Amino acid sequence: MARRVRWDGSYWYEAKDGYWRNSRRGLLHRVVFEQTYGSIPRKHHVHHLDHDRANNGPGNLVAITPAHHWQEHTADRPADWHSRGGKASQR
Repeated sequence: MARRVRWDGSYWYEAKDGYWRNSRRGLLHRVVFEQTYGSIPRKHHVHHLDHDRANNGPGNLVAITPAHHWQEHTADRPADWHSRGGKASQR
C-alpha cells in the first residue's frame, strides 16, 4: 500500500520518485513553500536543503535557480548518468 500523509485538509501520496503528490494540488514541497513564503519566483525550483524529499518542513525548502539546483545535485547523480541518457538511478 502506498504511503500517505494528511496535510492542509488533503491526502498526499509518496510517488515512486520520492516526492509527495496530490492529484489536484501537485507537489507537496511546492505547496508548503508557497503557503509559507509566497509565490515561487519565476524560473526557480524549490529545493530540499537536506536532499530528503520526505522532509517538507518550511525551513528545509528554498527557491533556487535551475543552474544552482543542478549544481546542488551533482554529487547525487551516478557517474554514468550521461551515458544512460540522463536517466536517474532507481532508488
